[in-house]
Amino acid sequence: PDLAQINLSRELGLEFDKENFDRFCSNLYQYILNFKREIDLMDKGSLQKGMTDIYERFRLILEESFSDVKRNLDSLTKRILNLEEKVK
Repeated sequence: PDLAQINLSRELGLEFDKENFDRFCSNLYQYILNFKREIDLMDKGSLQKGMTDIYERFRLILEESFSDVKRNLDSLTKRILNLEEKVK
């Protein structure tokens, strides 16, 4: 995903200070946690949307297949009835 879409950028905006290295590491760690959390949230949302799309496509395919089966059964029923009429 594009970093700008999840309010992150490649530029950390953190200044490296040799005298305060622990603070820099802590800020960097928080940035990474935020990045991971945003990516994980996005993945869950994308996964849910993907599952919904697949479900909807599958439903439409089944609906179309059932319609075809019903049409074929109706046609077969009419042909059987016509044959029965001719036999009588």
